[in-house]
Amino acid sequence: MKSKVIDLGDKYQPKLRGRKDFITHNTDDSITISMPDYLGMFEGNMVVPEKILRIFDWGIKNRRVIFDYTGTNKASHQAMAVVIMYQMHLRVNGCKVENIFRPRARNGRSNIERLWRKMGLSDWETVLSDRNSEFGCRMDHPIYAVRDYDDFNVIIGKIGSHLHSYDISYAKTFRHIITELTYNAIEHGWRNININDVDSRMPALFSYYHVKTSNEIHVIICDTGIGIKAHLRQFLPDLETDSEAILKSLMPKISGTFGIPKSYGGKNNAGYGLHLSSELIRNLRADMYIVSGNGCVHISPSDTTSRSMLLEWPGTMVFFKIKIDSSIKINADEILDKIRQNALDEIRGRKLQNDDSQKYFSMSNYFGEYAENKAEAIKFREKHLMPALREGKNVKLDFSEVKSSPHSFLNAMLADAVALLGESCFRRIKIINAEPDIRDAIDYIFEDNLT
Repeated sequence: MKSKVIDLGDKYQPKLRGRKDFITHNTDDSITISMPDYLGMFEGNMVVPEKILRIFDWGIKNRRVIFDYTGTNKASHQAMAVVIMYQMHLRVNGCKVENIFRPRARNGRSNIERLWRKMGLSDWETVLSDRNSEFGCRMDHPIYAVRDYDDFNVIIGKIGSHLHSYDISYAKTFRHIITELTYNAIEHGWRNININDVDSRMPALFSYYHVKTSNEIHVIICDTGIGIKAHLRQFLPDLETDSEAILKSLMPKISGTFGIPKSYGGKNNAGYGLHLSSELIRNLRADMYIVSGNGCVHISPSDTTSRSMLLEWPGTMVFFKIKIDSSIKINADEILDKIRQNALDEIRGRKLQNDDSQKYFSMSNYFGEYAENKAEAIKFREKHLMPALREGKNVKLDFSEVKSSPHSFLNAMLADAVALLGESCFRRIKIINAEPDIRDAIDYIFEDNLT
């Protein structure tokens, strides 16, 4: 099931207070970061990464940094995981990090301090420096370091026990998503560090939480590793933006370690991780957000939206939320088989696209299941179809997974091309895998524009 891709570029920028409102440079050369009242990434039902990224200055080195939570009343588990990832980054940069909370009131600790203790976040520095350490989190407030496949086994084991308690009928599909994303973090999310004169490896962090009020599972995996664009540029050097790189990584057999010099990594990752997990998310009618550099991509059940942010995350952050609904019955094996078959078809299409004599276009990649927007048809015609034909290339238009496309849309896309080519249009433009009504409309357009 493919969806339409909407590229917002840098047109959307949330209106938020800037970094200067949170960071204070003190007279003793220390830095205080005053955390906001709400420490989280949600703006209504949408995730806005800038709500947490605006607090971070990635260039701070060799300073005492104080995180002041005295004005913070509420925080999400995912935001706390991101903050801890940032604190690890500061520690690697030679900083001394402190966390201060509101003094105890009669009713005990503040909400944020209670969450801090439940997640075992006081252990973060030990987790960073000691390969065998983990967070002392409670079972219902889990956060784990992701360094290698031993950590992966721990995470999958814990996830399995939680899934049984939630009685999710699609538990197998959920486990597949966690597996693919954790593998990605192990393969790409690490970097070499030195702590206390000891060479080590920067972990990624994994956290999930059952939000009982909305009956959703929220999951985040974040790292400060190589980042998606830098990774893909090793074999796709023409990538320009982070959002473009994220979209490219969602394609099958793109983001793996294949085709990369062995000094970076072997062929352990087949390049299907983000593709499989994003498609499974869509099948569960869930939402996923991928942040890398200044790129942000939102995968929803209906479409995929990309945009460029004014702030950045130096590695990769993946957040997704899934509604727990025992009424949804999903055959995980059947879904995976379909996704893999679609991936193979897409890979074959890309091979055709690399043929100098012809150009291949997947219509569902450009327009989703419902190719209906006439303006988008004209844009595709002018940007892709007509230039390819003028270059003398044959064109193959693949309508796989396109359920509906009205005559006006198809006419806007094809009529000028048919008029340009004349009778040779039947040889130069090939239509494949179209539904009968779409095929009939295209045949009519060909005939109509030749008379």
